[in-house]
Amino acid sequence: MGEPSTYADRRNQRTTIAGDAVLVLIAAVVSFRHMHELCLRHGEDHLAPVLIPLAVDGLIVVASMSILLANRYGPRDGLLAWSPLVVGGYELLMSRIRRVSAQRRPAPRARTGRTCPTRSAKNARAAVTRA
Repeated sequence: MGEPSTYADRRNQRTTIAGDAVLVLIAAVVSFRHMHELCLRHGEDHLAPVLIPLAVDGLIVVASMSILLANRYGPRDGLLAWSPLVVGGYELLMSRIRRVSAQRRPAPRARTGRTCPTRSAKNARAAVTRA
């Protein structure tokens, strides 16, 4: 693979790069929002919900670049290139599963069948602050 030789090849290359950039941006925003919301829902402070999604997505970017370099210059250590991608992918998958299971989980109930008093108090405070 060398440099694009014709104007059409260069235009196709630029279009492909622009399309990839848009898709990467969309995936990054969606991934960040999901993991940020999950961290907040599980009681993390204000710094962790920002750093955790960046760390997981950054791990996937670094792993992808390692795989690209290994393919371009010859495999030096396949485990080093693929392990961050597997770990980052696993973390993303687990965050999605936790988010979906948290959305489906019913509100805790007391033994009497009524809604848990702490949950009701939180909902009442949230309704007052929204109004």
